[in-house]
Amino acid sequence: MNPEGYQDRTAENAIAHAARNERPPQIVTDLVHALRREAHRWGFEIEGRITLRDVETGKEWR
Repeated sequence: MNPEGYQDRTAENAIAHAARNERPPQIVTDLVHALRREAHRWGFEIEGRITLRDVETGKEWR
């Protein structure tokens, strides 16, 4: 809500959009790169997205 007490749709949409586009932690980025390198080393390529889920938090990274 804004200071006048009305819902601020623009701010709500911006916050929701920012949460959806949250950057993954560096460890997730490093792991994806390592998986791609290892696949290449074995003569494979990973096609498409890799989805990782944090076992402790349940947060998914795509």
